[in-house]
Amino acid sequence: MSDEPSRSILPSNLSASDTSISICTPTAEIDESCGGHFPFKTSSGPCAHCRTIHAESDPLKKELKSAWRQCKSCGVAWSRLSDDICGTCKQTVNESRGLIDEAVSESRLQRSQAVHARLKKPAPATSNPLVNVSVQPSIPLTTDSLNNIRTGGGPPGS
Repeated sequence: MSDEPSRSILPSNLSASDTSISICTPTAEIDESCGGHFPFKTSSGPCAHCRTIHAESDPLKKELKSAWRQCKSCGVAWSRLSDDICGTCKQTVNESRGLIDEAVSESRLQRSQAVHARLKKPAPATSNPLVNVSVQPSIPLTTDSLNNIRTGGGPPGS
């Protein structure tokens, strides 16, 4: 066994070189990290909360800072953070939602225009020339003449 402290246990599908910027990982200077995933984190290594805790030398203050709430998007921690997402990340998410809402509205408008255009299009011309020829019956369409045809021209029942 080695005398050096274990830095972290990475999932079996990740090596130290495969970890992305968004994962809180230890470095040579900071050998402990939470291993959390922060999609808006902008630098490799530990998250801002782990850096803040590591930078504190007073054990009491270190314990207090450990209890601070942390932004689930970028990893920063504040003593008075009232939500799971900090203001900067919330603004970024809201701007993204605005773009998505705009794209959805544009898509709905285009779909509506396409349906309207299809409904206004005239019916296609037929290729059968007999469709436009009016057909006149060769016999009068009365009950007596239809009964004669059904019975073969004789009286009914014969």
